[in-house]
Amino acid sequence: MNIPGFLLNRRNQIVIAVLIVVIIIIGLVFNQPKPKPKATKKELINLTWWKPYYGKDVYDKIIEDFKKIPGNENITIDIITKKYDDTYYSSLLSDMARNAGPDIFSIRNDDLPAYEEFMTPLTNITGSELSDYKENFVDLVVKETIDRNKVYAVASYVDNLQLYYNKSILSQSGIALPPSTWADLDRQLPLLNKRGVNSPLFTQSAISLGVGGRGSEGVSNINRHEDILPLLLFQNGGQLYDDLTKKTIFGLSKNKQDLNSNLITGTNFKLDESDKQQNPTYRAVKFYTDFADQSSSRYSWNTAQDYNTDAFINGKLAYILQYSYFGEEIQKRNDRLPFGVSPLPQLDSSLKKTYGFYFMDGINRALESNVAKKAAAESFLKYLTTKEVQQAFAEKTKLPGARKETINLQLNSDDSIRMFAAGSLYADNYYKPDVVAAEKIWTDMIERIQYAGQPLTESINQAVNQYNTLVQKGPKLRR
Repeated sequence: MNIPGFLLNRRNQIVIAVLIVVIIIIGLVFNQPKPKPKATKKELINLTWWKPYYGKDVYDKIIEDFKKIPGNENITIDIITKKYDDTYYSSLLSDMARNAGPDIFSIRNDDLPAYEEFMTPLTNITGSELSDYKENFVDLVVKETIDRNKVYAVASYVDNLQLYYNKSILSQSGIALPPSTWADLDRQLPLLNKRGVNSPLFTQSAISLGVGGRGSEGVSNINRHEDILPLLLFQNGGQLYDDLTKKTIFGLSKNKQDLNSNLITGTNFKLDESDKQQNPTYRAVKFYTDFADQSSSRYSWNTAQDYNTDAFINGKLAYILQYSYFGEEIQKRNDRLPFGVSPLPQLDSSLKKTYGFYFMDGINRALESNVAKKAAAESFLKYLTTKEVQQAFAEKTKLPGARKETINLQLNSDDSIRMFAAGSLYADNYYKPDVVAAEKIWTDMIERIQYAGQPLTESINQAVNQYNTLVQKGPKLRR
């Protein structure tokens, strides 16, 4: 074999040998197995959640399932049950001021205008997901949890007013079915109202309506009368505030609307005596007060009667307007009472309206400085809006749903939930920049009529002016 001449040179042999050694070393270095990266433990994120109602017993399983989702294993959520009373909002603000407040907290559905400045919107519900949110949830939730196309809080239910009735009273009075319209109720009143001889008291009343001011003990004897009055206004085609134009429309007549845009064109209200019968506010207040007016054929209730929830539970009241949770109270206090639930009577079947009430959950604005915590809170609240979780909540609480798929299932359930589930679809509420003061407007208006003898038109005008003032002042926190 002929060896190339350059390999015979001793120096060349040494250079080639060195090169071969270097190549082998380099190959060995680059072919070494790479060390496996050490797993870094994710930082634990703890969220606190203030819940006045429906706490750990409802959410423990939901939270447990949330933690099973990949990426959520490091998130813990502690529910702190808070009593919902006059101190709830003041303690919430006090803790927030000390940077010790909850990460997630509950507020009433009409409190968002005042507390929005202390909350941060969900950045993970935007675009097509926001469109889906608007499509999947009932109108009231969409209207009240979204501001300027940002979701500030989420809801799991929408309770609403429906009609409870005493089955025994109806059957003994020869009435087969509860009323579906207020006209039906008018026809039933003579059969249901019973009064003692020479007594101002009803020994049996058809329905508890008409009272709003002082009762025998200095308070109204109609629970949630401040919800019933605006409900009647809604049924008459009226509203208090136009969300589109951001204008007060309380007290305006229907003919003040522009027929092309359907926007309210009036700005000031002064009830015209000649037009009052067509005015939604007048019609609603007149209808309500008729039930406490001794000169009216509707007279069924007065300030000397027992508190209306007590009267119904004790079998002295045929009908009462109440929320779904009232059924549980009846069962606790008188499990032998034969009662049922039927749809709330309507003025016009083509304009169904009831009054909606619920609690919503939002995120403390302080979390904006903590990216990881904020992301965890947003992820959890978005999880609460999912179809599966909404259904799990409804099954656990028996409350009427906020998401349409849940409602669709409940519509095929028993009467105790079916009526309220249907009501969620047409429940309404109104803008309250100051919740306490707004509700007091209704109480004061009825009290002026009942105790001061003020004409309805004057009392309504005063109530409208009070509401206008609240709107002009803007949102006010509860203290």
